[in-house]
Amino acid sequence: MATNSIKIFAGNSHVELAKLVARRLGIELSKAVVLKYSNQETSVTIGESVRDEDVYIIQSGCGEINDNLMELLIMINACKTASARRITAIIPCFPYARQDKKDKSRAPITAKLIANMLTVAGANHVITMDLHASQIQGFFNVPVDNLYAEPSTLKYIVENIPDYQNGVIVSPDAGGAKRATSIADRLDLDFALIHKERKKANEVSRMVLVGDVKGKIAILVDDMADTCGTLGLAAKTLAENGAVKVYAIVTHGILCGKAVQVINDSVLTKVVVTNTVPHEDKKKVCPKLDTIDISGTLAEAIRRTHNGESVSFLFNHAVQRIVSTATSTSTKGTPEQEFIPRLSNNKSSAGSDEDRAQESSTPCSIEPTSEQQQDSDMFKKRHDQTSGIPLYRHSSKDADDKYGKKAPHGVYSNVRRRFRLRHAVAGMCLLALAYVAFRSSSPASSAGRRPPYKVQQQHSTHSDSELWEQRKNKVKAAFQDSWNAYRRDAWGKDEYHPISRQGSNMIHNGQGFTIVDSLDTILLMGLDKEFEEAKAWVKDELSFDQDGEVNLFETTIRVLGGLLSAYDQSGHDPIFLTKAVDLADRLMGAFKTDSGIPFASVHLRDGRGVPGHEGGISSTSEVATLQLEFKYLSYLTGDDKYWRAAEDVVLKIKELPSIDGLVPIFINPYSGQFHGSEIRLGSRGDSYYEYLIKQYLQTSKQEPVYKEMYDHAIVGVKKHLLGRTIPKRLLFVGEIFTYAPANLSPKMDHLVCFLGGTMALSSTEGRTLDEASFPRSAFSQLQEADFRMGEELTEACYEMYNQTETGLAPEIVYWVHKKEQIEQKSEPEYMPGSDFIINDRDGHNWLRPETVESLFYMWRFTGDEKYREWGWNIFEAIEKYSKVETGGYSSIHDIRRKDNIQFSDKMETFFLAETLKYLYLLFGPNNVFPLNKYVFNTEAHPLPIFVPPKALLQRSKVEVPERKEGESVEHVATEGADHAAHDSAVQEEYVEDEEPSTE
Repeated sequence: MATNSIKIFAGNSHVELAKLVARRLGIELSKAVVLKYSNQETSVTIGESVRDEDVYIIQSGCGEINDNLMELLIMINACKTASARRITAIIPCFPYARQDKKDKSRAPITAKLIANMLTVAGANHVITMDLHASQIQGFFNVPVDNLYAEPSTLKYIVENIPDYQNGVIVSPDAGGAKRATSIADRLDLDFALIHKERKKANEVSRMVLVGDVKGKIAILVDDMADTCGTLGLAAKTLAENGAVKVYAIVTHGILCGKAVQVINDSVLTKVVVTNTVPHEDKKKVCPKLDTIDISGTLAEAIRRTHNGESVSFLFNHAVQRIVSTATSTSTKGTPEQEFIPRLSNNKSSAGSDEDRAQESSTPCSIEPTSEQQQDSDMFKKRHDQTSGIPLYRHSSKDADDKYGKKAPHGVYSNVRRRFRLRHAVAGMCLLALAYVAFRSSSPASSAGRRPPYKVQQQHSTHSDSELWEQRKNKVKAAFQDSWNAYRRDAWGKDEYHPISRQGSNMIHNGQGFTIVDSLDTILLMGLDKEFEEAKAWVKDELSFDQDGEVNLFETTIRVLGGLLSAYDQSGHDPIFLTKAVDLADRLMGAFKTDSGIPFASVHLRDGRGVPGHEGGISSTSEVATLQLEFKYLSYLTGDDKYWRAAEDVVLKIKELPSIDGLVPIFINPYSGQFHGSEIRLGSRGDSYYEYLIKQYLQTSKQEPVYKEMYDHAIVGVKKHLLGRTIPKRLLFVGEIFTYAPANLSPKMDHLVCFLGGTMALSSTEGRTLDEASFPRSAFSQLQEADFRMGEELTEACYEMYNQTETGLAPEIVYWVHKKEQIEQKSEPEYMPGSDFIINDRDGHNWLRPETVESLFYMWRFTGDEKYREWGWNIFEAIEKYSKVETGGYSSIHDIRRKDNIQFSDKMETFFLAETLKYLYLLFGPNNVFPLNKYVFNTEAHPLPIFVPPKALLQRSKVEVPERKEGESVEHVATEGADHAAHDSAVQEEYVEDEEPSTE
């Protein structure tokens, strides 16, 4: 993680926690001065620039709670007025969380008031821990991540409670039963519940135990301990019922009033609290008090938020690692485990009075000691290895008129001349040949495994077939090398780490990600021995009956898609369809929401949908990138439940307002409405648009609604997202926000590079350019424009490789479209003459497939050999810099300097499933997987095009609604917001390219 790209400020409620978080991230706290005037007003001065920075403010709801809350609000607003790009409030203990509902007449819902104040002050995002009531997340109109202390609790129990296997997890009230049963299930322990009656606040009159604790260790778990009266009485009740020891583990140790005295006088063996609230002074007078450090959880949540990664992934994996190593004799974590919350010792580490900076001008930044610096270096290394996809916002208006009628020369006229020449030469003979080719194409009818579908039509090309055969075989050798290394070191594991030569799983026993994701690539390459071995593993070892949560999207595109494609390509081997049905039935639970928008995850064993940890919000691309797989499964099985569930999602999205077909990247599964304001075709947005056109093609063009939705979105892309670079005038796709669609950010993820090939696919509908444009009247001006746009975008994506020292592309670039962007930039961020900037945190390469995917499509449609040559250049760079001597290929931390290559020790499954597959197809013959007979899912699994039964098409033949004037995408923007194009020239050229309306 680049230390100059993130700012962490500490409020005065818990400076020590902020220090620990900053140390774990390997950075220093940013400077701020907090003063109190004589009349007790709070004054905040931000001590350094935060312009266009990602800002995180850590302030817990504890101590002088009203003063600390006001301090947080002022700090947020100060950063907002100082032009911070995004402000995240880190509130480990949320204030006023117990005032979450109107439980009596004239009672205010104060937690809602706090939410309103935070958002009005300028918070774009809130991270908290173990909210007292989950509905508080719904009080916000910005994302809220409610982190869990459960991994910390599990780790403490396993490592610090002797004979914990003889324990019973106890909830002190009904409201905490879900938390307690989850921990009990993880540790395979019994559960008990205490029913308590309160006549007034903080005073319990009677307790009744439900469950058996006789002769066992009772472990109370709760979210909050205030005066500890409940804990004291609960412990007494448990002891009276025969518990041999009583522990209490609480997330938020408020410990007010006589709490310490109550603990000391009670039968409690230990009271364990996390450091969401400072209590080091109380530990000095309370030997029963112990601490769990949750700074690692907060630090990792910050890192994942900053990089645009899943926060829920953190908890799923942390819990699985803790439980799976419960019987281990060693407690020393691996580098990846360092971010699992760790137990702190009992020594006081509270900051000095000077650190608190109250009524003084001492900034809230802490210089690390030499020991702390050593820890910081370790954490820096850890984060450099795992940096991901950050979120940015800039403004720009640059674009160019190139494709309209006002530009009859240049590329426009060259392409048009190319079409005309081809028409003149081909004539009616080509039409006859094409007709014969299509009529003669039919699926192989022989039993057993069959090769990919083939047609007679092939490109006419001047390429040296022997040379390309050799290059294709080199790609095959790269796959075999990777597969053999995985088989040797990590067989059956989800992912492979080629440097450490080990595997890892997403859930406890894994889902076979690497094996299942690679099945159709193995078949494509004719690796019979490898296929039979992989098939045997799927049959005998792959089980989805597991106690774990999986991401709906990733599991669908990789595992379900891989099984369905293997079923098709293996000659309909029933084992693959059987496994696919079993998995899909479990995934269906994610769709059981009031809105029909699925939850982000699902529990495999019980088929229960699980909300995402980003405030329960789902990703738009993820919920709308399930349809190809679920629809094909319904077609195969005759069971329409999969089709209906997946179709409902897109039809729901269709009814929501958009900006010319462009939609925000988040959607709320509870309300069914869009959430947030970011619009992009990169992470969390990309495959929504991809699957619109592919659904239309998959069902033999029987569902025109998806073509209409796709066309509508492409109009939005042309009007709002296009820009041109300096100096090569490359065409790029940027990002916008719903509240300011005229302000184009030049940020572009590598993920966006799918769009070039997809636009070519949509304009030709899977045919070659010659076929699609003959006769001339069959290929409209709009189709021509879309195809040319796809060509230009593909070229820009190749330049992301071509203009770097290593020949490898970074994860993210910022296209240079204004000279001011590069005035203060230096190497390696900006190389003179380049068309883009690569920020420090964006230089990693994960061996992604999107660019070679578009090269494959362009080669198939045009026959232009340059696309093959570009693909070969990319493959050579992968061979040179990503190949691991002991086998396999690794992602790279930073591709900007060829003399500073560092492996990140991970070979993504999509490298085998997508990147090498598309390169193999690019260098191979053109009659394999013809694009008018197959669609590739977003994980490159080819699925056959089919004609669906009429009963399945009833609800999809509807019109796309028009957005009403002034209606915002998220229902919160200003009435009548300006949705004009960011550049009038781009809008004008593409409006002129549109077909005349028939209405």
